[in-house]
Amino acid sequence: MSQNRYFTLTHLSESIIQFKINSIDPTPSEFDEYLKIHTSEIFTSTRVALLYDISEGKFLTSEQRIRLGKMISQNADSMKKSIACVAYVNTSVMAGIILKGILLVSPMPVPSKVFTTTEGALAWCNEML
Repeated sequence: MSQNRYFTLTHLSESIIQFKINSIDPTPSEFDEYLKIHTSEIFTSTRVALLYDISEGKFLTSEQRIRLGKMISQNADSMKKSIACVAYVNTSVMAGIILKGILLVSPMPVPSKVFTTTEGALAWCNEML
């Protein structure tokens, strides 16, 4: 398990990795650590599903969205090799609609889907593996 004030990373199984985003505005170093763990551990993994529980998370700043987008685009080939799917759990209806819109405009390089429950997200991740 890896964590800082911003996130907790947990291996729910051998093939499913969960990021739980906490209700804080991350410092630049906390957000850097969040991005770095993706490129150092996850994008080099053997076929995994990622589950992001963002229900308690705050909206990213424009700078954080840009950095996250760059990290995804720079690692798209690695993601396609190591990630089967990305599931987002968000219990807020409005935030879920916004996220679905973002994923339509800027799709992930791997299958992705937004859920309102962890159980639904886990079931889909298991299907995708």
